[in-house]
Amino acid sequence: MNAADIRGKTPDQLADDLASLKKEQFNLRFQKATGQVEKPPACARCAATSPASRPLPLKKRRRRRAEIMPKRVLQGTVVSDKNEKTVVVRVERRFTHPVMKKTVRMSKKYKAHDEANACKVGDIVMIQESKPISKDKRWVVVTGDAQ
Repeated sequence: MNAADIRGKTPDQLADDLASLKKEQFNLRFQKATGQVEKPPACARCAATSPASRPLPLKKRRRRRAEIMPKRVLQGTVVSDKNEKTVVVRVERRFTHPVMKKTVRMSKKYKAHDEANACKVGDIVMIQESKPISKDKRWVVVTGDAQ
């Protein structure tokens, strides 16, 4: 459809064409969402964007993220084992201060899941990030010996 065709139509005809196009668009989106159409129709707007630039469905994004992103593993010292199946691990990191050029030690405490209640205060453990287990527990004790 070009500009001359559009100019030649009356407002009523244009409104009818718009309504039919909207209905066709809705039907195509519905068919795609229910899996009846695997590939959307080729159109000028769809052809302009490559398949790589389109966002992936949520399930594929989660799967791809799990394949690509390895889980972080940190080494730290157990500072508390009072809670049931939970230990508090202090992880220390060292870095050079950008201005003072002095080595700075900073530490952070993480709550980690210890299923067997095997860790005691003072143990050096490795913890690995996991899905949220509780409000503030997102780490799991991997091993009790440092490497």
